[in-house]
Amino acid sequence: MWWAMAHAFGGSMVYPVACKLVGDLLGFVQPLALSGIVRHIETGGAETLGGLGLGYWWAIAVLCSSVLQNVLLHQHHHWAIRAGMHARVSTSGVVFEKALRLSSGELAAAGGGQAQNLAQADSQRIMFIFYFGAYSVAVPIQVGIAVYLLWAQLGPASLVGLAIMLLNVPAQRIIGGMMGRNSASAMG
Repeated sequence: MWWAMAHAFGGSMVYPVACKLVGDLLGFVQPLALSGIVRHIETGGAETLGGLGLGYWWAIAVLCSSVLQNVLLHQHHHWAIRAGMHARVSTSGVVFEKALRLSSGELAAAGGGQAQNLAQADSQRIMFIFYFGAYSVAVPIQVGIAVYLLWAQLGPASLVGLAIMLLNVPAQRIIGGMMGRNSASAMG
């Protein structure tokens, strides 16, 4: 099924993933530019570029990166949700079409609730995969850049934050499993 989804909707995810990646990378411009502004002020503000003080260029970089980041992340949200909704509707349609072909005996044996679950809840999860799939590309790159920038500022002390983040992964998995079991017991 995943190959069919990738073949049918994979091309429509290239643009949102690219927007998400570039938008997230632009988030690093603002702290770096603010660091440039502080450096500019500390040195007395004598440097110029194109007749304009370097501090102004850093301020322009903060503004432009913020605006462009918001535009790109909006584009990611719009196009990823749109592709996810198309996949959801397609999945629901295929399930309903299959359910209509089943005889009443086969439908009773399979359970009407199972068809309903496939058509609604599972197709909803497929839609969320389209939205959150870009995070599987962007987050490792963001973490790598953040650790590199922290290393440049703090040295080996920056690895403490990375260690805490990695130690939280098993804890989040355990808590998520407990929440899933709690939700399943509440529903059934």
